Parts: sequence; structure tokens; C-alpha cells
Amino acid sequence: MDRAYVTCHMVMSLDGKIDGEYHDAPNSEQAGKYYYDVIFDLGSSMAGGRVTTCMYSPQPEIDYGQYRDVSVPEGDFIVRNPAGHYCFVYDRTGKCQWDAPTAEMNGVTMQIVEVLTCGARPEYLAHLRKVGIAYIFVDEQRQPVKESLEKMKSLFGVGKLVLTGGAAVNGGFLAENAIDELSIVLMPYVEGKREEKALMDTAGRFIPASFGIAEAKILPGGAVHLI
Repeated sequence: MDRAYVTCHMVMSLDGKIDGEYHDAPNSEQAGKYYYDVIFDLGSSMAGGRVTTCMYSPQPEIDYGQYRDVSVPEGDFIVRNPAGHYCFVYDRTGKCQWDAPTAEMNGVTMQIVEVLTCGARPEYLAHLRKVGIAYIFVDEQRQPVKESLEKMKSLFGVGKLVLTGGAAVNGGFLAENAIDELSIVLMPYVEGKREEKALMDTAGRFIPASFGIAEAKILPGGAVHLI
């Protein structure tokens, strides 16, 4: 395979919601911890969308005016992690705010890599370079997901990637047939709220990708891990 292998790893309720009050329900605690504990068993690196990333990462105030006259070289900016762990953020025009080059999950330090399009401002790129955050460009008019996965493998050596949402980026991967495996921690609750997001947002399109059950593991509290 000339691209990173993708496992979409998510928590969801019995009615398919990835957000909601069920996360705080009593029988969700142990399974919620399990979800994070197995991430790096599934792959060496993580990926997520802008909205999800901003929800869980500090968003400091950045003065981009200081970069107004800074010249930025064309093309990708590569910073490698010696241990091979990366956190890829699908951020299109560059909205996430960063003041450090790495992120941590369960004691694993990951190099942050922004996945951008040509809409990202030069000032934003200059800031990423100053902080030491890598970035790669993709072409929105073609197959941006598959292009990014090819770059992950060729430029960073990522063989297995764990996609952790949210719904929009999951749907984008599905639309390009770029999800090789689903890893679902299914909680024993019905969320019930219509406004909560489902596993994947496909903009109303049916995408005929079929996933068969390879493994099912019963977790504490009645949750199930489905592969």
C-alpha cells in the first residue's frame, strides 16, 4: 500500500452518536478509558479534524501581525519525530492556534502536523515554522485525503494511522474510500438527542462502503469493542 493504513477509532452510543451526555454516565467510565488506552495499539499516529482538535487542545492568542513581512518558502514543511509518532490535524485554511510543536496522549509525545490547503495564510505558515510545527499541503480539487495519506507514509514513515474524528473528517475519509478498518467502542446507552453528531457526516450522501465484523470484545459496564 502506497499510503498509510487507516483505522477509524471512535466511541459512540447505541443510536450512533459520538457526542452527548452518555459519555458521563456511570457505565461509560471504564470503557472511555479503554478507548484511549488502545489508541497506540492500533497505529503509531493519530489524525483528527479542526473542530475536534480545537475542542481538546488549548487555543492561545497568537499575534500573526508579527509575521506580516516574513517570507515563507513554498511547499511542505517537514519536522520528524524520532519515535515516529505524529498528530495530524485536518485544518484546511489554518484555524487551530498553537504555541508548542508537540501534543501528548497517554504519555506518548507526538509531533503536530497541520494538513492544509492553499487557503492557509502566509502569516500562519510563518508561525508554524517558528514554533516548529510541520505542515503538508493537499489539493482540495482532487483526492485530498488520499494525497495526505500518501505524504504521511512517504514523508513521515507512518504505516498505520488512527483517525479519531469528528464526524466531518470521518465522512471525508469514507467518501474517498480511505477507511480500511473501523474500531468502535459501543457504549451501553441511547443518547437520544437529534442534534448530536453521528459517526460520520457524509453531507446526506449514501456511500456504499461495507464493514464486516472481525472481532467483538465485551468491556466492563456493558460496552463492546467492535473491529
